Order: sequence, then structure tokens, then C-alpha cells
Amino acid sequence: MLERASEALEIVPREEREFGALTLCISEVRYAELRQIIKQFRQELHQRMESSVVAESAERVVQVNVHVFPLSKKLQRKDAMNTAVATGKKSGTQQANLRSSSPRGAAGSRSSKKVRE
Repeated sequence: MLERASEALEIVPREEREFGALTLCISEVRYAELRQIIKQFRQELHQRMESSVVAESAERVVQVNVHVFPLSKKLQRKDAMNTAVATGKKSGTQQANLRSSSPRGAAGSRSSKKVRE
């Protein structure tokens, strides 16, 4: 399916496809929540689209892919804090907390970004 998605970027006109990606910096608790949200989304999407097949005549077969996977190793919080203390540097979490409490707020944070449309 990933190969087909890659091919679709070249073959299928932009107005007939939807591609997007996010890179997020989140906790393990939020990662588990994100996985659950995606699972529920797939189930709801399937139910809604299947019910439309009964009411309407289907005109296309489409592929919907939603993926989430870690891009980094899981950091142990105490390891991150020890590294920060030893080097005198703030951890990524501490820096993110500072950004979100700054006058610019979370909107000024670069913790998530759109990679591709």
C-alpha cells in the first residue's frame, strides 16, 4: 500500500487526492491516546462509508492510509533530566514547556509541523 501511495503522488492529480503528514513531540500517554483516536477514526470512517454504499451506487475504489510510528527512541524522563543537569542544558520537554508558557504561547511552538500536502 505504501508503494501505491508513493505512485499516487506522481500519477493522481492533486485535486483528486489528499496527502498530509504531521511530526509531533508527545508523551507516551499522548502516544497511546493518539493510537486510540486513529483506531476509532478508522472504525467510524468505515461505518460511515459502508452505509453510503448501500444508499448510493459506488463509483470508485479508494485506499485510505493512516499511520503513526515513533521516529525516536523512548526517552526515560529521569535520563533526560540527568542529561540536562549534567550539561546545564534544558531538555526538549523543558524547552517545549518554556515555549508554551511564553507570550507567543503554544502557537509559537515548533513541536508540530506539516510536512507534505
